[in-house]
Amino acid sequence: MMCRRIVLCLVLIACSGVSLMAQRVLTLDSCRALALRNNKDLAISRTNREVALNTHKAARTNYLPKLTAQAAYIRTGKEISVLNKDQKNALSNMGTSLSDAFSGTFGQIVQGIIARHPDLAPLVQQLGGVGQAFAGALNQAGARHRRCFPYGLA
Repeated sequence: MMCRRIVLCLVLIACSGVSLMAQRVLTLDSCRALALRNNKDLAISRTNREVALNTHKAARTNYLPKLTAQAAYIRTGKEISVLNKDQKNALSNMGTSLSDAFSGTFGQIVQGIIARHPDLAPLVQQLGGVGQAFAGALNQAGARHRRCFPYGLA
């Protein structure tokens, strides 16, 4: 029991010695510096001074010249195309032109086949219908591609 009191006393003495060493001695100059550093009114006045200086700088920029720019564009007039009218027509009638080019030579060949083999006549007539459908499909494809070139030089 006695041993516990001695240990308790030693602990209390040790703790009080530490708190005594934690204190520092302040001089008049150090007190003044500490007060100036921690004074909230002085900090607010410093900030207000900086705000006033920056506002003054911003106001002086009104004396500098200002430059503004504005642009507009309106396109009027007829359509401008990469292809001329003849090229557009040739592209739209691509299938018809191709079938006309082959009809003369192909027609003579077909007549020769039908003369030699009359039983192939229905099949050859079906091929003629396919040729017409192929020419129509080429015409449609040409018309679609013609619309791909709306702008450019006419």
